[in-house]
Order: sequence, then structure tokens, then C-alpha cells
Amino acid sequence: MVRHYLNLAVRLLRKERLYTGINVIGLAIAFSLAALIFLFVRDEYAYDDWHDKADRIYRIDRVDLHPDGAVEDKGPWLPYPFADALRRDHPLVERTVRMIDDNVEIRVGDAFAEQSVLFVDSTFFDVFTHTLREGSLHGSLVDPGSIVLTETAARRHFGQELGRGGNGFDVIGKTLELRFEDGYLPATVTAVIADPPGNTNIPFEYLLPFHRAPMVYGWIANRTDNWNASSFIVFALLSEGADESAAQATLSTLWRQYYPDRTARMREQGRWEGEGDPATYDMVGIRSLHLDPTRTGGYAATSDPQYAWILMAIGFTILALACINFTILAIGRGSTRAAEIGVRKAMGARRGQLMTQFAGESTVLSILAMLIGVALARLLLPVFNSLSGKELTLQPIGDLALVACLLAVALITGLVAGWYPSLVISRHRPAEAIRGRHAFGGSNPLTKALVVTQFAASIVLVAGALIMHQQLRHIQTA
Repeated sequence: MVRHYLNLAVRLLRKERLYTGINVIGLAIAFSLAALIFLFVRDEYAYDDWHDKADRIYRIDRVDLHPDGAVEDKGPWLPYPFADALRRDHPLVERTVRMIDDNVEIRVGDAFAEQSVLFVDSTFFDVFTHTLREGSLHGSLVDPGSIVLTETAARRHFGQELGRGGNGFDVIGKTLELRFEDGYLPATVTAVIADPPGNTNIPFEYLLPFHRAPMVYGWIANRTDNWNASSFIVFALLSEGADESAAQATLSTLWRQYYPDRTARMREQGRWEGEGDPATYDMVGIRSLHLDPTRTGGYAATSDPQYAWILMAIGFTILALACINFTILAIGRGSTRAAEIGVRKAMGARRGQLMTQFAGESTVLSILAMLIGVALARLLLPVFNSLSGKELTLQPIGDLALVACLLAVALITGLVAGWYPSLVISRHRPAEAIRGRHAFGGSNPLTKALVVTQFAASIVLVAGALIMHQQLRHIQTA
């Protein structure tokens, strides 16, 4: 019976190609836009979620206060000795990682390239999760003359030498020359790792040992014991099972321990009139860092979560408009099939069979639109990535959550669009249905409600687009 209804649905949809084309194209475009927006929003909320210890990794920020206790400024830049002191004085901190980046010229043979390098402590791979491609992560950043490359960096400098190793690389032990203050100095490749995902707060292609920084930069060498010069970012790994609020409470007390006389001196100089200290420390989880616009500094830009919610609302509105339009067209088409329903009822078809037939036709159509929409989203993904600056991927087999959501929308839309027309027409006696004596079309309450909703949503969507356009224009020209 189900096969019969499917064959009937396909035959009717092939016969009415204009109706099928309009509905499929409109709904498919909406599904593709919804899929792209879903991927974007999911990526925004998944920053650094791929680290195995992500729930225990925190960035430490210094917070400057107003005399009334309000926050004046906060940022991640901390003194050179802070990380060692934090690991020593905070009972819940298991590891710390210091970082500082710089642009240097890299030479391999006769080829030159200016690239950004990141100096990190040797504990980097104990805290952050990265996939090894060649070499060993353990001890890879102990020797001051070592360097860790990503796959992209390895191909950039040793592309002609790749592929000879068992896993596609053969660059361990190779040497690059990096230009610092005193000229070119060698760095030996100790490991190659997979490129980090694009949704990270710590993007890099080259890792250098942190303790090499004071060896090659005089200004850093002069700050190794200086608590009054802040130029370094510090991440902390809390002990397993540590309570975040307890860790924050302890952290807040350390500023006075590290600057025991600062508050008194500032009072004497008339620079501080508050009751407490003029500054403190705060920690922010690495997974929530990207969507906290109050966190300035760092190596990747933060984002306001309101933008993600606005984009989600736009995607939902577009999809809702397309589904409503699909339903309205299905209702209108149903009114032209009253005679067919009358004949089927006269031949003994039951009401449930008629409703199943109509629902099956519209469901086949909506699922077809969903499949085309997913294919269209994959086709448009490179363009969307270039516009958004992201590295999104869409694998229908792997993105089960996305496919399940779209499939649920397609099923609900198809069932509603097919169920209502058959429900209304099948209530009438066969003779009335054949003669067209039924209340249907634009005068029925559901159609009116759908049209009004569609019109209102369209106005909101257009108004929102115009407002966002004006805001962007103001930002660019003001």
C-alpha cells in the first residue's frame, strides 16, 4: 500500500512539473540557507571544544578596577614570572602555558617567507590537544633550537620532500633559519602536527620553545623578573575535579600577594581612592572565550553571541517562510483536486486513505527539496566560507544533527501541507466534492493565518536586513 502511494505521488508530481519545480526550488533554497546558518552558529559555539581537557583550560586575565569596584579594563597581558608563580601559589592549578607571538622571516635554502610564530612553554601539549603527524610531541619543545610545524607549514617549506615518510612526511631533523634581532638562527623540526581547526582562540602554524624568546629578544630578557611589564598570555589547566568558583576565589587574592605594596603606594600618590585593590585576576574558560566580547586582546577576535542569535533567527524566519509558502501552495493545489477526491470516495476510498495519499505526495516533495537543499549548501559552502572567514565543512553522513533537524522540518511541513487539504475536502459527501461545493482556498481560517504570518515575517525580515545594512554603512563611514 505504501509503495502504491509513493508511485502515485511520483507520477502526479512528474505530471505537474511547474508546481513541483516551484515548490522544490523555493523550499530547497530555504533548506540550504538554514543548513549554512546552522553550520556557522554551531562553529561559533564550538571554539576550542575539541581539546580533551577543554573544560579545565582557562585563560588568566588582569582586571583593572574603578574606585567604586566597577571594571575599568581587562586583558590577557601578564608579566613573565606570573605563570611560574601561579603554578606555585595556586593549589588548584596543575599546569600553566605562557605564550607570545611575533612575525619573523623564515629561510629554507634560497626561499624566504615572513610568518607568524608562537613561542609557548614545553607544557603546551600537556594542556592542549593536537594530532601528531610525525615525530613526537613529548619533549618536542624542550630544546631551545627546536620547532614544531603544522602540516601547512611543513608543505610550505618542504613540499618537495614530503611523501617519503611512512605517514606522508619526512621532515623531522630538517632545519629552518629564523631571523631574530641578531640575524638568522637555526631551528630543527622535532614534530609535525595536523593543522588546528579554524574555530580556535590560539591559531598558529609554527611553535617555538618559550624559553628561547629571552635568548633572541633583549627586551624579553630584561623582563624575566619584572612584575611591572606585561606582555605575555597565560593559560592555566586546573586539576581534575577542581571547582571553578573556588579556583576563581583563590585567584582573586593573588594580586595583593604579587603586588603587596602597590595599593598603599597608589593611595599615597593620590591615584587610588577605593576601599579594595585597584586590580585583580580573572579566569575565563577557553570554550567561552570566543563568545565573550568583553575579553579584549588574544590571538583571535572574539564575537558577540547576539550576532549568532540574530543569524539563527534570520535562518529560522527564512525556513518558516518557505514552509508556509509550501503549505499555502499545497492547499491551493488541493482545492483543484476536489473532483478526484469525490471520485475516490465514491469508489470506496476511506478518509484515512485519502489523507495518507495527500500527505505522502507533499512529504515526498518536501524531502526531495531537503535533499536538494543539502546538496546546494555543499555547493555554496566555499563561497560562504570566503564571506564568513571560516573553514566550515558539510558531510551529510557525519552531520547527523543537521540532517535530522532538516528531515524533521521536511516531514512536518509535508505532513501538514498534505493533511489539511485532504481533511477539509474529504469531510464532504462525494457528490458535493465532485461539484466543488466546499469551503476551501483563500477564505478558510488556516490559509488566512498562514498568509498573515508569512506577510508579517517578511516585513520583519526585510526591516531587519535594512537596519543591518544601515548599521554596517554607518560603521564604514562614520
